[in-house]
Amino acid sequence: MFRKTLYAAVACLGVLSALAVAAPADAHEYHHYHHRDYHVYYRACWRDPWRCAGEFYRFDRARCVVDEYRARGFEACIR
Repeated sequence: MFRKTLYAAVACLGVLSALAVAAPADAHEYHHYHHRDYHVYYRACWRDPWRCAGEFYRFDRARCVVDEYRARGFEACIR
């Protein structure tokens, strides 16, 4: 009895899974990114004023510069 019910359930799942339709892909999906400059600032201690280390178009390049300043002991941030 249990085996027949189990087989019926597996068969139903097999039939229903064939009827499941995947979500259609949107071929026109396009993200337009606005131009943004990332400014990197650094300072030696909290009393010093922030100094601009540069302006970068790509965030990953700005992040690399911040990491370099932090490795040298400076406090650095991206704005």
